[in-house]
Amino acid sequence: MIKCPECTKEMIDGGNRRECSTCAKVTIYKETAKYTLTEDDVNAMANDGATEIHEFTSRAGKPFRARLRWHAREQKVTFVFPEPKPSIEGVLCPDHFVELRMSDKRYYCPTKIDDDSWCPVGMWRNHAGHTITTDELEKLLLGMTVGPWTLTTRDTKSSYQVVATFDFTEHKLRTSPVDGDVSELEHVPVVEAPTESNASKPTAATQAPVVQQVDVAALFDDTADW
Repeated sequence: MIKCPECTKEMIDGGNRRECSTCAKVTIYKETAKYTLTEDDVNAMANDGATEIHEFTSRAGKPFRARLRWHAREQKVTFVFPEPKPSIEGVLCPDHFVELRMSDKRYYCPTKIDDDSWCPVGMWRNHAGHTITTDELEKLLLGMTVGPWTLTTRDTKSSYQVVATFDFTEHKLRTSPVDGDVSELEHVPVVEAPTESNASKPTAATQAPVVQQVDVAALFDDTADW
């Protein structure tokens, strides 16, 4: 049985929507933001207050993630967005001088530059088997060398040790094996770390207008104009 989130009585099929057999005011459409609600979703709103996190698509065609809940006062299904990802205290974006944030897989700057682009400063947290710590992240963004790291090759699964730095010209994370040979791991482009001599020097990124700062967690949380 599909429960009404208002009175928990049975809901009936009404074509493109579900309607409560008792509460005439409760109507839940089967599709929201290009996501098709299941019977479990409706029951979750009745039993638990909200669904699990699902992926939706805005009217502008952009994906975002949220839960669904029944809003009793507004008498409609509404979105419940995930909590913002935690900021990394003291680790600043060299473009916008705001604290970087940390998702399950990435470090990133939460600054949205315009409707179609975000600040490019960020990196994957894992590189060839090594998880970059926040301390290492801070040092890398300040232009320091970190390591040694023990990395694993994809083909033979053998291990080797390297030290790592940022190449701020090529916008790549570069690694140098302990034996002196040079290799590199590409990652999301970053810009030169701010110093006393270059912090005030304008760059293309710093000249771009900052529209807003939001939580981008894999870039799924841009929900404007859905």
